[in-house]
Amino acid sequence: MTKTRILLVEDEFVIRLSLSEFLENKGFAILQAETSYDARKIINSHPVDLLITDLSLPGLWNGVQLAEFVRKKHKNIPVIFTSGTFSHPNSTLFKNLTSTHKDIFITKPYQLDFILETIKKLLSV
Repeated sequence: MTKTRILLVEDEFVIRLSLSEFLENKGFAILQAETSYDARKIINSHPVDLLITDLSLPGLWNGVQLAEFVRKKHKNIPVIFTSGTFSHPNSTLFKNLTSTHKDIFITKPYQLDFILETIKKLLSV
């Protein structure tokens, strides 16, 4: 059986490492990226079933712009957006993106079990 492939894009090393290890222990295949640039390289060479991305990323693209890029290759991919800066993003770009797709926004800090339940919910719909 093929494992669900999750691309985790998080610039904070400790968060990326702990979430990655937690999800790998739950049976997911995790592809990690620190920046949107790293994530684009992964997307161009690996299939992905779900994207978890911080809204604020180093580099040229933020999490919303990265999700748009990912959806050019994986049209219906669900996305979990996270942020420790925004309580809820209210940009028009974010609203347009999430209104037509299965997306969830979660504020940091979050519980790992909550992320797991959110993943299960997004992938079962």
